[in-house]
Amino acid sequence: FDREEVRQLKATVLQASTVVITSHRSPDGDAVGSSLALHHVLRQLGVTSEVVMPDPFAKFLHWMPGQESVVIYEQDKGRTAQLLSDADVLFCLDYNAPSRAGDMADLIREAAESPDVHVVMLDHHQQPEPFANLMLSDPNSGSTAELVYRLMIAWDCEAQLNKDVAACLYC
Repeated sequence: FDREEVRQLKATVLQASTVVITSHRSPDGDAVGSSLALHHVLRQLGVTSEVVMPDPFAKFLHWMPGQESVVIYEQDKGRTAQLLSDADVLFCLDYNAPSRAGDMADLIREAAESPDVHVVMLDHHQQPEPFANLMLSDPNSGSTAELVYRLMIAWDCEAQLNKDVAACLYC
């Protein structure tokens, strides 16, 4: 991730009013962990962000720091729709196509079509659909959490690798 567009992404994120981090339906440890890790990194950079999941994640993942603040689309469709429509930057983590976001797919597509939203896909699955402004896709990576870590390195954010970030990346 040593590309200029990744460095530009950091500048865009730092100037954003609203950053939303999403993941796929039936979120697993990589989806929840990578989303919360990025959320913690952004908070340390002074950027307010919200994590949104299409549906609840398994209770055995509730040990992760910050999980209590995750917005669940199935439980709060109005708030989710508002967050996505207000987003300046929308991160799509651990999924390669809007359809993988389940019932949130249409909201993701609408955001991707808006000229006011910078959509970033960060994913390790094969055959991504070209729906995002910036697609950081690497099917050779073992997880999206690994890609979040690589993004941190590209952003010179090694100092932000604290206990909360590490725990989420580890999951």
